[in-house]
Amino acid sequence: MYSILNEHLNTYTEIESLHAIRNSTREELYRRVSIAHDYIRYYFNQPIKLEEVAKVACLSPNHLLRSYSQVYGRTPHQHISIFRIQKAKLLLAELDHNMTDITFELGFQNPVSFSKMFKQHVGLSPKDHRKKVILDKKL
Repeated sequence: MYSILNEHLNTYTEIESLHAIRNSTREELYRRVSIAHDYIRYYFNQPIKLEEVAKVACLSPNHLLRSYSQVYGRTPHQHISIFRIQKAKLLLAELDHNMTDITFELGFQNPVSFSKMFKQHVGLSPKDHRKKVILDKKL
């Protein structure tokens, strides 16, 4: 019961973070931003453009970007990166996936862009991260 109540409170806080005068406008905008967020969570492993997400949410790209940031504290692109990093860490922990397979499975065009983004977020290259995970499992 506590978790349900807590979730309702979080949703209310997110709705209130939107800058709109009328409550019904905030609620509708939140619904549309939530649709965009769900779309991103589902398709993060494919190349996604802001215009595509905005179209799904029935918002202009600029309005989506502004509203999404107000609700989640991140841009849609930042969330895509976070989801990709989380998935990459899981795939790197499994030895049956090579770097090229992981790159394309996460929606990157080439291994260099994947490696660069991974290192930027994690502080290690994917190869070094994999070595660390394997070493940690042995200990």
